[in-house]
Amino acid sequence: MDVHTSTASLRKIVLALIGEGRYAEAETRLRPSLDDPSATEFRFLLAWALLGQGAYGEGFQLWEQSRFSAGTAPTGKPHMPVPQWDGGEIRTLILLPDQGLGDQIQFARYIEALRARGVDAHLVPRPEMSDLFLASGYTLATKGMRYDAWAYIGSLPALLKVEEVLPLEGPYLFAPKIDAPALRSGARIGFVWHGDSKHANDSRRSLSRTDADILLRRSDVVSLQQEDTGFKTMAQTAALIEKLDLVVSVDTSVAHLAGALGKPTWVLLPRRFTDWRWMLERSDTPWYRSMTLLRQSDDGIWTPTLSQLINQLP
Repeated sequence: MDVHTSTASLRKIVLALIGEGRYAEAETRLRPSLDDPSATEFRFLLAWALLGQGAYGEGFQLWEQSRFSAGTAPTGKPHMPVPQWDGGEIRTLILLPDQGLGDQIQFARYIEALRARGVDAHLVPRPEMSDLFLASGYTLATKGMRYDAWAYIGSLPALLKVEEVLPLEGPYLFAPKIDAPALRSGARIGFVWHGDSKHANDSRRSLSRTDADILLRRSDVVSLQQEDTGFKTMAQTAALIEKLDLVVSVDTSVAHLAGALGKPTWVLLPRRFTDWRWMLERSDTPWYRSMTLLRQSDDGIWTPTLSQLINQLP
């Protein structure tokens, strides 16, 4: 068997194991690849397997080493007048966005760790996030300011050498004081049933409209989908979430938003290729204290999970 055949075979086996959440077995298969510095994709898959088991120390280091080549983060470095941060002593840092909106929200918690180190961090968020971060007490970068270094916000766990999720007692995002649309009488649950269709796992993580209607036809449920709300910013969505008792969402940015706001949030997770951040067999998550995870029991079949959800609604 030649090297290319062996590599293709290992990739197929490991992807199948990760897809089934068999992270420990995938880790065993992938460990030898650490001896080959050119095996970037295998390092990325090993990072996924480790993070899925909660091994954040080594997992985030491998993730940072491989995620850019793996195509899940920007492939070219921005032209900046200051160096990229290496985790050393600095006073001021400019944080650039990478990956999706949910990732920005998830890793914003580590700005608190920067503050504890005496680092003055300034965000360059995606436009739809700016008002939300400002309302939550974060500082945005402004033109002409001088910085010691720059970093991607998704690189913070590796740069800070975290070994566990940074524990936060309460919410770390806050809805701005803006007018949100009035809810129809009795509406108390916000629902997000699909994510971006360009996401690699969207066909598994999103619901069909037929499945979504199981909840949408309830009088106490209101859609939080952008095409229904017409919102242009996450601040507008946050203001509406504050009026609700509960958010039910598939694995997309609004789930992270509701969790960071401290709103009770139930997240629907697919059976296969569940994202590493939700780990295995847990109904809770260290990332968001107010979040409950509802896991699909059969690949592609949401009805039993939705029935379970409806039975648990207060």
